[in-house]
Amino acid sequence: DVTDELGPQKNPKKGKIGYTIHLDSLFTLDSVAYVNFPAPIQALIDSTSEASLIKSQSPFSINCLDAERSRISTLLRNNGYYYYSPSCASYLADTFAVDNKTQLRFQLANGIPDGALHKWYIGKLDVNLRKSAREVLTDSVQRRYLTIHFNGKKSPIMPRVVLRNMRLRPRQEFSYEKYQESASKINATGVFSSTDFQFTPRTDSDTLDLRLNCTFDK
Repeated sequence: DVTDELGPQKNPKKGKIGYTIHLDSLFTLDSVAYVNFPAPIQALIDSTSEASLIKSQSPFSINCLDAERSRISTLLRNNGYYYYSPSCASYLADTFAVDNKTQLRFQLANGIPDGALHKWYIGKLDVNLRKSAREVLTDSVQRRYLTIHFNGKKSPIMPRVVLRNMRLRPRQEFSYEKYQESASKINATGVFSSTDFQFTPRTDSDTLDLRLNCTFDK
């Protein structure tokens, strides 16, 4: 309930208004359950239960619900689930079973594509080295899972320079954290004016091929 009161001022053209707010009972979380997730994802969520941002007896907070959904998404994307996103899960809240308490279920949403529910692994790595965005590359050098495309008789930089700053490795599971670290380290070299990571899934497999487009700084 909110009530207001007008207060007189010396200037008749001005006024002061005060609001009094009477809060209702605080809703808290009676119970929290994570349900309907495939067994490997459920095990991963359970292993980080201590880091959960929604716990029994804590206040019912929309901000905490959103933050927990983002935490789970980041957790899964750092452990191979490339296509998982916060929208893949939703909340179901029962506020009637217990007075002033909420029984909360964090559950997998309906209609999630299969690609979001299994791990993805890095496949081959292609690196394009250009002096300008429109340059056509005609030469390449290959080292097992790594292929560097360029113009000229030899690569402008050695393959190990790229690999030294690349945290995503072929045949390892995708990690969003390692992707961000790789982009940060490559950009920090000061060699390139722009970089672009492109992940392409292979048909009927759990492999993501990575293409890294690099444009040299003038």
